[in-house]
Amino acid sequence: MQEFSRSANLAFQTGRKMRGELFQEILISAQYRLLALEAEESHRNPPLVDSMVEMGMLAFSTVTFLQIEGLPIHTEDFATKLRQLLDSLASSGSSHPALKENEPDQAALLPGETEVFLKLKLWLFFMGYNSVLDQPKHQQFVSFGISETMGALGLSTWTAVRDVLMAHMWVDWTHKTKGKALVESILVNQVKSQRYE
Repeated sequence: MQEFSRSANLAFQTGRKMRGELFQEILISAQYRLLALEAEESHRNPPLVDSMVEMGMLAFSTVTFLQIEGLPIHTEDFATKLRQLLDSLASSGSSHPALKENEPDQAALLPGETEVFLKLKLWLFFMGYNSVLDQPKHQQFVSFGISETMGALGLSTWTAVRDVLMAHMWVDWTHKTKGKALVESILVNQVKSQRYE
């Protein structure tokens, strides 16, 4: 799916189109594999990381492969599970060995969180927002989570946020419009709240 993301961005930048058969093959292959995922005891990642990646890929595939313009997919069960996972991230931190690599020396990080974890968390928030957490009842939760994570990573522009997202799975032509609008809204609200402080 990450390779598809890279290919889709390259095709968009160069004005080329992906063959329909290739797109369908990726869609079917990725969807079946995601739905058939089972946790393996020998897996190197901690369960929380596996859950973040699995839910993020499901959200990515939902909006990238299945959503038709003007006909949004709202699956309440998936939205509830994704929101519960994002809620749990606030208290879990990232003291997991699999996330200790590239740990920055930044005072801005939340207690127990690494840069790797925060970037994955930011990507998951955006995947959730682009797929099933864009409804008004989730807006404040998502905005706060993204704002907090951006602050912990020291990100203050859409370009900086986009660079983080592009390092994961992000297709500009599908995700950029909503993502950019959300970040700009968050940044405007931050400026307003600083004026009143």
